[in-house]
Parts: sequence; C-alpha cells; structure tokens
Amino acid sequence: AMGAGVVVVRAAGLVCVGFGLWKLAELVGGEPLLACLAAGVFAGNAMGAGVVDTSAGVTKSPREQLHAVTACMMPAVQIAFFTLTGASLRIDALTRAAGTVLALFLARLLSLYLGCIAGAKLAGPGTLPPSHAHVAWLAYVTQAGVAIGLAKTVAARFPAWGPEFAALMIGVIVLNQLTGPPLFRAALVAVGEAREARAASAAGGDAVLSPRQRLGDAGDALAT
Repeated sequence: AMGAGVVVVRAAGLVCVGFGLWKLAELVGGEPLLACLAAGVFAGNAMGAGVVDTSAGVTKSPREQLHAVTACMMPAVQIAFFTLTGASLRIDALTRAAGTVLALFLARLLSLYLGCIAGAKLAGPGTLPPSHAHVAWLAYVTQAGVAIGLAKTVAARFPAWGPEFAALMIGVIVLNQLTGPPLFRAALVAVGEAREARAASAAGGDAVLSPRQRLGDAGDALAT
C-alpha cells in the first residue's frame, strides 16, 4: 500500500485542488458542489488506465490510488460536514413540516418503485428478471452528501425561505438515510447476492426461493 507520507502529500494536494476549483466556480457564478462532483467523475474515469504504482509490491491503478487518498480523508470531512449540518438544522421548522416530510419520503419511495418497473419494461425482456424489478428500488433509497450540500446552499442563498426549505429537505434525507441501508441489504438478500444468501444457495438451502420469499426472510431478520 502507499506509504503514510505519500498519502498525506497527495491528500494535501487534493484539498488544494478542490479548494481552488471551489473558488473558481464561485468566481464564474457556477455551483461549487456540482463543479467538484463533475471533477470527481472526470478524474475517476480519465484516470482509470495508465501507469500503476508498484511500490511495496502492490499494484494499484491511478483510480484506486485516488480512492485510497479520498478514503483516508473521509472520516474527518464527514464528521465536520454532518455535525455542522445537524447543528444548523431548525427543529421547529422540521416539526411544523413533519407531515410534508413524511409525504415526500413516501412519494419518493413510490416513484423509485414505479421507475424500476417502468425501466425494466422499457429495457426489454431478458434484461432484468421481473421478480428483480420489483425489489430493485430498495437499493436506491439511500441519499446524502450532495443533496445535503445543495439544501444548505439554498438556505444560504435565499434567507427568506431557504432555511425552512433546507429543514424540509434534510428531514427527507434523514429518513432516507435511516431506512436506506437496511432496505439495500434486503434487496441484496432478495436477489440472492448477499454473502449469506449466496452461501446458502451454493449449499442448496434456498435454491428454490423466489426474490419475494427471500425479501420476506430478510424482513424477518431485520425485525429480530
């Protein structure tokens, strides 16, 4: 793996590049969050091939090296980001909008389900098993990161109504964050891709179970 000193230097360079890109986007009237997101997409794909790092006998592609650097920075970034977001959340506004938050959350779940069904039909037969299309939406519930950042941007740019809008959006995002991971796990179990499900299938234990039956088993496991 890369030495600690190399990681620190590369992390510092990445921070400087990111900060410069952020300020440049502000100067030209762009959206800094989306600019950084686009830069990440470009870097992750443009660096997908090339010279590899064979230090310490480990071969890593440039993309893997970039991921390693960002991964070492994520704990500190996430602590600061989510702590500041939570500290600035207006509980009174969120309480007043609790019904709207729940309605938006449920509407998003319904749209994900209908979108997966429609996408499977438009893709044509044989692309995705129909039974999988009915559980695929479970894997798309989780969201955070850029969505929270954009909500905070709205709050800062539109002080008259932005804070209440941000509280509403963050409330929906929090519900997605709380329910997303267990639903994602349920989707993996339902289609037989979870580690325990694949092991059981290889042993012949649940080879005849449908995704709907596996989803029921996953729900029982999550409830215990």
